[in-house]
This record gives sequence, C-alpha cells and structure tokens, in this order.
Amino acid sequence: EGAELAVSMYACQAGSCVYIAGKEEGVPRSFNEIVAVAGGSKKALGQCVNLIMRSFESNFQLVTSEDFMSLLW
Repeated sequence: EGAELAVSMYACQAGSCVYIAGKEEGVPRSFNEIVAVAGGSKKALGQCVNLIMRSFESNFQLVTSEDFMSLLW
C-alpha cells in the first residue's frame, strides 16, 4: 500500500508539471487528459498543481474554452 502511494505521488508530480508546461506553451490540457495518462485522481492533481504554482509564485492565466478550440482544428 505504501508503494502504491509513492507511485501515485510521482504520477501526480509529473502530471502537474505536464499541465503547467502545457499552459505556459499555449497548448493546455485538461485534468481529465492528464489523469488518463499519468494516473491518480483529479483532486490530487489539482492540489499538486496549486502547490507547485504557489511555490514558484507564478501567476498563470485561466484556461478558457478558446484555448481548447485551437486543439480541434
């Protein structure tokens, strides 16, 4: 059980980094997409993203539906 928790924490950290990098590069991904690949839960991913963003004191713009429309075309 402890090993599963450690693996999910690594997946959460990696997924958070992918989420933040995507936002910064202009190709945002949804939490559902990140969780499907990295594993874990959306709640844990959200907490990890917030923790990383606070630690770097970064102000990211909110993701809008227009950001995702560019992925469809």
